Order: sequence, then structure tokens, then C-alpha cells
Amino acid sequence: SEAATKTRKTFYTFDNIKTKICLEHIVAGGRNISRAREETGATGATGGALWESSYVLSDWISRHLRRKQAKTKVQLTDSQNLLPPSVQDLLCGFLLPKGSTGIELGAGLGLTSIVAKKRTKVRIIATDGDSAVLDLLRRNCELNNSKVKVKQLWWGSENIMSDLGIKKVPSMLFGSGIVYGKDTGVFQKLAKTIYELSGPKTIVLLAHGQGAAPGVHEGNGCFFDLIKHNFEVYRIPSDTLHPKHRDGSCVIHLLLRKPNMPLKNKGKEDQPTDARKRKNTNTLKSETNSENRAKKKKRKQQKQSARIKAPNSKLTLTPKELAGET
Repeated sequence: SEAATKTRKTFYTFDNIKTKICLEHIVAGGRNISRAREETGATGATGGALWESSYVLSDWISRHLRRKQAKTKVQLTDSQNLLPPSVQDLLCGFLLPKGSTGIELGAGLGLTSIVAKKRTKVRIIATDGDSAVLDLLRRNCELNNSKVKVKQLWWGSENIMSDLGIKKVPSMLFGSGIVYGKDTGVFQKLAKTIYELSGPKTIVLLAHGQGAAPGVHEGNGCFFDLIKHNFEVYRIPSDTLHPKHRDGSCVIHLLLRKPNMPLKNKGKEDQPTDARKRKNTNTLKSETNSENRAKKKKRKQQKQSARIKAPNSKLTLTPKELAGET
């Protein structure tokens, strides 16, 4: 239908970004497309529309991600001063390390990636799984003369680092409107992807709008049950969001990875074991095998040297005597 294919260009403005950002999107989000894009049953054009959470995260990043160190320190409110230091640092404005990477999951139209690239000099990679969405994503990057790199990425990939062409985990990982539906398998793949693309210093930002899965706004539900095993989860104060989006309809969560925590729900073969116990078990098996081989060799030698009874005679001969040797 027309709604599923017709596109329109819309312009957006943000604090600290001088130029307007132009996005080409599908009218009405292409909701008449019936083919499923993911196991969640989302329509094929889910990534063809701009969702509220994407704008909220883009606006927040435009005001908190800095190109250089601020000359004056941001004054936090009394309630913000009660937050952990890691959260306070973000609220005061943060820099991404030189030579690092920022990656967006489920980028869709690419608004947040484009904004992030305009606010930092590091490499930004926008990812999505749908081929049609990737085409639209590339066009939007070109429309804005953005040097954002576009890559196809399927959550849960076994070779995720090589798929993205990176050797180190990114310094910032972000996504908006990507925790929706109720398919546990999708949540597991997303949690695995976030885990493998993060390190102790990676800033993970996830924004959620009205279409989020049940409990997500409160940091609960199936997805957060998986993610909390490996990450500390903090809710970004609503008074730091855009004034029009402080009513709770959109929230942003900060995820910081816990140190030395293995991925939850691994198979038995991947579970950690006591190294000393494993070493002792292997040593015992090796000693047992050596003893068995020695016993077998001894029995063979005894059999060969045994006296063999000659036929029709009480005389017994050795193997050498049977061979005619003396």
C-alpha cells in the first residue's frame, strides 16, 4: 500500500548542533507491511519510522556527549548528587576516548547515530538487521553528510566483533526502542549482544518509549532479569530529559558492566570449574591409564615366555626351544 512505501523528509534540531538533521522516513511507519521482521512479530518497517524514544535519546546525547572538556563544571541538583559517581559523571557531560568506537543497536533511521557523530570525533557504527531499513539508514547518513558507518548485525551472532570489523569493544553502546514484544529468545540474543560488545568502561544507554515490553520502564521484566546478572542498571533522572518528555512516557537506562561476571544461562560445558580439581582429575586419569598399559604389557610378556606343552608328550618346551634355538 501507499503508506508502506511512500517516504517523507522531516527536519530536526538539537542543542549544541548547529545544522538541522534531515531524516527520510516511511509515512506512518509502513504499518501496512505484514511480513515479520523479527520473532517478536514487529512489522517489516519497524525501523522505517522515527519512534519517540529515539528522539529522546538523541536529544539527551546532544546535550551530554562532549567534543572537548567543559571549562566549567555542571551543577547537579540535590537528588542527582545522591546518584553513584558513574552516573553523575555522565550528567556532567562525558567524552569518548580518542580512537574508540560508539555502536548503535537497531539504529532504524539512524537519528541517534547521526547526532552522536556530530558530537564526537570517534568512529560511530549504526547497525540493523533488516536490509530495507539499512538502505534507508544509509540514505539518511548521506543526506546529512555524516561519516557514520552502517553495518548489518544480527543479535546473538557468534562472530559479532568480526561482523562489525572491530577488535576492541566500543566505549559507548546505545539503542532506542529495541526492548519490545515478549519473545524470550529475542531478549536472550539482545542480552548476549550487549554483553559481548561491552567492557568495564563501556557506557550502555538504552531508551524506551510507550511500546516497550512490560516492566521495562521500571527496569523489570524478562530482559532486565537477564541483563542484571552482568550489569548495574541505573535510570537516568527524568529532569535531564527534554522538557516535553519528562512525564514518564520515555525513560533512559544506563547499564554498567559488572567486573568478572560470566554470561548468564551458559550451557554446562561453559560453566567455570575449579582448576585444581580439574587438574587432579586429569592426573588421576593419566596415572590409571599408565598402570593399565603396564599390566597389559606384563601379561603379554608372561604369555610369550610361558612353557608350551608339546603335542603327544609330557615334555614342555619354551618358545625358543620350539624354534630350534638352544
